[in-house]
Amino acid sequence: MATVAVQSFVSAPLQVPKVTQFKIGICQLKVTTEKSANIFNARSMIQAAAEQGASLILLPEMWNCPYSTDLFAKFAEDFSDIDSAPSLLMLSEVASSLGVTIIGGSIPEKDAGQLYNSCPVFGPNGELKAKHRKIHLFDMGKPLPGEVQFKESDNISAGEKPTVVDTDCGRIGIGICHDIRFPELAMSYSARGAHLVCYPGAFNMSTGATLWELEQRTRQDDSVSCSCE
Repeated sequence: MATVAVQSFVSAPLQVPKVTQFKIGICQLKVTTEKSANIFNARSMIQAAAEQGASLILLPEMWNCPYSTDLFAKFAEDFSDIDSAPSLLMLSEVASSLGVTIIGGSIPEKDAGQLYNSCPVFGPNGELKAKHRKIHLFDMGKPLPGEVQFKESDNISAGEKPTVVDTDCGRIGIGICHDIRFPELAMSYSARGAHLVCYPGAFNMSTGATLWELEQRTRQDDSVSCSCE
C-alpha cells in the first residue's frame, strides 16, 4: 500500500513556496509515565526554543508516553477532537501564543478502533495543518542475547500516505523514525519540492547509534534536501 501511495503522490506537481532563513529548535525530552508531566515538559522546551529565536520547533517520537506497545492505547488521543486531546491542545495553544510552527514529534492516535503513530503539524495560528501516520512500523527480528524484542505492529496500524505540508518555514516532508530507512519516501518529498524532511525518532540503543547518523546522511544524498530529526 505504501508504494502505491508514494507513486501517486509524486505524480502531482505543486508550486514550490519561497523560503527564507529560519532557526530550528529541536527538543529532546525525558519521557515519564505521567502524561501531564510530559505535556508540561514539552511546553517548557518549546517555549525555551522560541525564546532563543526558533520559528520551527520539533518534538521527538512518542513524546507524551513511554515507548511501550502496551501503553499506547492509554495515552492515545483523537486528532478529530483537539479540545479533548490534552497533548494536541497544548501544541495548538503554544504554537498560537508564540507564533511558531511545531512539528509535533508523534503521539499515539486513536481512530475508528485503530491506533496509529502520528505526527501533528501546527501552524503559528494554532491550526492543525497536517498529520503524518508512520508508514513503516518498526518490528525487530529475533533479538540478540540480552537485547529487548520490540514489535510495533502488535498494537499500531501503519499509515498509507506520504505527508508534505507548506509552512511559514517552507515546504516540509514528514516521516517518523523507521520511515527514514526507505529512500522512496524522501525521494518523493524531493520531487514535490520539499525544502526540509523531518523524521522525529526514538531509536533504540541497539541499532540507533550505528545507523541513525548514516541514514540521515544517506537521505540527504538521495533526496537533495535537508534532513532533520
